[in-house]
Amino acid sequence: RSPVEYGEKLDVFIRTALIKRSSLAFEYAVQAQSDERVVAEAKTIVVCYDYALKRSKPVPTDLKTAILALDPSARVEI
Repeated sequence: RSPVEYGEKLDVFIRTALIKRSSLAFEYAVQAQSDERVVAEAKTIVVCYDYALKRSKPVPTDLKTAILALDPSARVEI
């Protein structure tokens, strides 16, 4: 979104935007410390996976609880 120069100090923010049955959606923002402009944004999806059964598995309840304790605005769709 915005050019960055070598040596410029940046802050990286991440939040869980969405919790589904077996996946989590993360949103990232990279911001310049000098003027707080957003220099980059990204989204990723992470799927909980059971390697023994070779299939997705539900997001563990303790993980979901911990995420919601830190960020109550995270959406839950199950």
